[in-house]
Amino acid sequence: TWESMRSVYEAFSRDPQFETEVVIIPILRNTNEGIKFVWKDYLTPRGVPNTHYDYYSFEVDRPDIVFYNQPYDGVNIPKFRSKNIRKYTDCMVYIPYSIKPINAQSQRYQKAYTELEAIQRCDVFITQSKSFFDYYLKATLLAKKALIHGHPKCDSLYLAKTRKAFIRYPDWEQAIGKRRVIVLNTHYSYMLSGVEPHPGIEELINLVTKDDDLFLIWRPHPQAFLMKLSKTMKEWLDIAEQHKRMVLDRTPSMTSAYMYADAIVSLFPSTIVMDALFLDLPVFVLGRPDIIDTTFDYNKHPFYRAVSHENFNIAPPEDWADNEAMKSYVEQSIMKPFREFLRAIRDGENPKSIERAEFRQLQFPNQDGTVGLKILNTTKERLSEAFC
Repeated sequence: TWESMRSVYEAFSRDPQFETEVVIIPILRNTNEGIKFVWKDYLTPRGVPNTHYDYYSFEVDRPDIVFYNQPYDGVNIPKFRSKNIRKYTDCMVYIPYSIKPINAQSQRYQKAYTELEAIQRCDVFITQSKSFFDYYLKATLLAKKALIHGHPKCDSLYLAKTRKAFIRYPDWEQAIGKRRVIVLNTHYSYMLSGVEPHPGIEELINLVTKDDDLFLIWRPHPQAFLMKLSKTMKEWLDIAEQHKRMVLDRTPSMTSAYMYADAIVSLFPSTIVMDALFLDLPVFVLGRPDIIDTTFDYNKHPFYRAVSHENFNIAPPEDWADNEAMKSYVEQSIMKPFREFLRAIRDGENPKSIERAEFRQLQFPNQDGTVGLKILNTTKERLSEAFC
């Protein structure tokens, strides 16, 4: 999540008009050891000075501006909940911690980007694109708070791609050689005990095991390792950790994995997919047939047009309990196009390059690494005009 704020921090910390302070806040998580607060100083190793949350006081500091990207107050300790922050600053600037696919996830996600109290309390909403504004913010009270300069995370991705500003791993590079690299993204909700593992993961592991021209970097959501995983998922993770042509990526940032990648495979349309599309990487979204919205036209949606995905022209079986019908659907709709995608990547092809280019023009208004600087300049221009 730091990379969503990094360029803003760098722009403001270089400007003599501002005194910039960073605080990493602890988050409440359900772990193998029960529910507890999780905290780690991941910035000191990067040379970023920060104040321990125990020693930071809003009452004493009275900051002019607070940038925040953690909108879920229920998992924050009281002093870092938005209601408390609101008491001690004149300007709260919300930066979403990830780049969102627009109208591409199930309905339960649709209002999470605007209706949380912590988001409602902001004075400025850093908005990733005009399309995002039109779909999520235009008809809400947040419309007047939107600042459409693009998402600051794009700056980190731009610098990594154009200036090699990422951490290199020589042992990865030696193992990869000249092979084509697939990066697998799995959210923890797909990995937990009691959740049926997606067959696409096993298919990918088996294909990489058999094909010496492919290399797998598996990046599970970091929270997954705090939770109780399914037995099958543990077995697959063990295979990836031990195989000579696989890496289980538990490094501090996913950016390095992107830089080694030739393609991205994700279990759902997450921010990882948006990052990959910004970087112009071929993507395959492995959906789950039990969450397909049959009223949604996936083939006409700009996001799905830009990624290789299951064949939505094949209707899922009405009776989920019919095992044979489900097996046939998964094979024809998901596994067959997935294997074709992996073959194309192995052979150096570039699926959907035209569609990705069209998508990037729509969704990423600033692709030159200047989002953080634009936020700084706009802030300075409006400070004297009751910006917040």
